[in-house]
Amino acid sequence: MLGCKFIHYGHYNIFVHYNTTLQFTFLLCIDMKQKKRIYMSSTLFTEVLDSTYVQLLHSLKVVATIKENDRISTKKGIFVDSSHNRLQPIYRWFYSENRNHNTNTLETIFNRSFECCEHLVKLRLQTSDDTDLLDKNQRIQRLQQEIKNAQRGISNLIITYETDSHTVAKLVLLNERIQDRINMIQVTLN
Repeated sequence: MLGCKFIHYGHYNIFVHYNTTLQFTFLLCIDMKQKKRIYMSSTLFTEVLDSTYVQLLHSLKVVATIKENDRISTKKGIFVDSSHNRLQPIYRWFYSENRNHNTNTLETIFNRSFECCEHLVKLRLQTSDDTDLLDKNQRIQRLQQEIKNAQRGISNLIITYETDSHTVAKLVLLNERIQDRINMIQVTLN
C-alpha cells in the first residue's frame, strides 16, 4: 500500500510518504515556529514524536484534573482555575478568554492525541523488534488511559456550563467523538 499522510505534531507539520510495507521512505517537515522546511531522518522524527507524546500526556492529565465548577484557561498553555474570586470575569475578558476558544483548544488536544495514537499504531505494524513492539503497545495503552481520564474532566465541564447550551452541546459532541475514536483504536489493535 503506497500512501502519504500529513501530520501535525507540536509546531511541526510533517508530510510522511509510506511505501508498500508501511515503512516511511521520506519525511518533509515544516517547522511552523521558524517558518522553514527541513527533511527529517527517522531518528529526528522519533524525537519529535516523543516530545509531542509527552506534551499530549501532560495536557490530558491537566484536563483530567478539572472538577465541577472549575474553569480552564488556554491562552498560555492549559491550566485549571479553581479559584472563584470576583475578579475572574475581568481577568477572562482582559486576556480574551472565552468558552468557544477553550472548547476549540480541548478539541485540538484530543485530535492531536488521537493522531499520535493512530501513528503509534502504524509504527507498531512495521515493527518486528519485540522491545520496540512492547514500547509502542505501552505508549498506545497509556495514551488511551489518559484520554479516558481526561473524558471525566470534560464531563465535569459539562456540569460547570450546564446553563450554556452551546458550550454543553460542543462538549457532549466532543465526549461522543472521543468515545468513538477510542472504540476505533481498540478495533484496530485487536
